[in-house]
Parts: sequence; C-alpha cells; structure tokens
Amino acid sequence: MEITLEVLFKVFFIAIVIDFVIGVLVAAKRGGLKSRTCSDGMFRLIGECIVLGIFISVDYLVPSLNSILVTFIAGFIFKEDLSIVENLVYLDVWTPNSIKKTLQVEKDKINHTAPKGIRYKITKVSKNGKWGYAPYRKGWLSLNKKYVFVEK
Repeated sequence: MEITLEVLFKVFFIAIVIDFVIGVLVAAKRGGLKSRTCSDGMFRLIGECIVLGIFISVDYLVPSLNSILVTFIAGFIFKEDLSIVENLVYLDVWTPNSIKKTLQVEKDKINHTAPKGIRYKITKVSKNGKWGYAPYRKGWLSLNKKYVFVEK
C-alpha cells in the first residue's frame, strides 16, 4: 500500500477520534467534563481537518510539494499521538517510564499560567500559604492570592 496524503489523513482522523474519546474519559475522571471545553476541542480539530483537506487539494494541483505536505501531516499525526499517550498516563494506563520522561508527563505536575481577570477555586494550598492550586486542563494552576478565592 502506497502512503498517500489520503491515507495519512485517514490515520490522522482515526487518531483524532481516539484522542477525543480518551480525552473525554480523562475529563470525566477528573471531574472537568464540560460542554464548552469539548466544543472548543472539536472546533480546533475541525480546523485542523480543513487545513489537511487544503493540503490534499494543493497536492493535486502542485504534485511536487507532496513530500513537504506529507511532513506536515506526519507532524499533525505525531501531535495527536502525543496527546493520546498523555491522556493514557492520566487514566493510569501503564506507560513505560522512558516515554513519560521523554514527554515530561507526570500526573498533577503540569502547570499552566492563569489568564488574567479569571478567578479560580483552589483545591490545595501551599505549605507557606502564599500559593493556591486549582485543577486546570491536564494539570494544575499555581495561583497567587490575587487570582484565587476559597469557598467556605
């Protein structure tokens, strides 16, 4: 079987479906399953599929660009595969430590920067009391006092 852009697009689409299903499972496990987050992810993936569809169209018009376009689509597939592996780690599926180290994936140790103007409910507080931690995406936000509130 020849590896064409169409075949790579199908592989990418299968990876998207797998990543989406596993991502929903991770969000449900962490208690963060929200329709807004799900729809944002779906729109992003639709955009990526449109870009890849454009790549396939360009390949028909300018066949000499095939190797460049194949490289781009392989990058998209690699990105989806990384996301699948990260999600499997969060689901506690056995993953070799070498892969975890390479991807720098450790549960609850991925930090994100808080967008300004948004306040988060903290679930943990640092030992010195100056920082709060809130669940966010696939990890935790480290927040100083001006971003956090504690519900009592």
